[in-house]
Amino acid sequence: MATFPLGVTYEIDPLPLAEEDTTFFDAGAVTIGVEFRDVDMQTLIAGYGEDLVAAENRELDDEGVSLHVLGSEDRKEYLRFDCFTKDGHYHYINWGVRQTIVPYDYAAGGDMLTWALNAIANQLPDMLTYAGAPHLARTVDMDLVRKTLTQVAPVAHEAQNRLR
Repeated sequence: MATFPLGVTYEIDPLPLAEEDTTFFDAGAVTIGVEFRDVDMQTLIAGYGEDLVAAENRELDDEGVSLHVLGSEDRKEYLRFDCFTKDGHYHYINWGVRQTIVPYDYAAGGDMLTWALNAIANQLPDMLTYAGAPHLARTVDMDLVRKTLTQVAPVAHEAQNRLR
């Protein structure tokens, strides 16, 4: 067991992605989605209810590009990279069980979107395993994922440029 826990684990699912606002890219065993998200307190209340949001005692008003990694067959999301302007973070998701949200360190990692694309290109099997999907990690064709990322990156960067 690690001395320091990785992120914060919740026994609730994340807010679902908005399929109508997401561009999907097939990468074999996984599908990568690009979505521009605008998340505020009203979004959280609509998704989780006022009592749960109030219990967290946090304020949220942020936006940015989200990268979603889903299993192509089950369409479940296992990883999410929220490259937000204020509080970037990423999720390890095990639907119906837990999600772990890890804050992103901009000082150490630089631009989060660049970091996230690199993490998908180089760490995807390990991250899927940590998210509780070792079966999916074993079937990922990393050459195909990297090839698909050449299509994902321009769309993600274009969405990110909306902020500037």
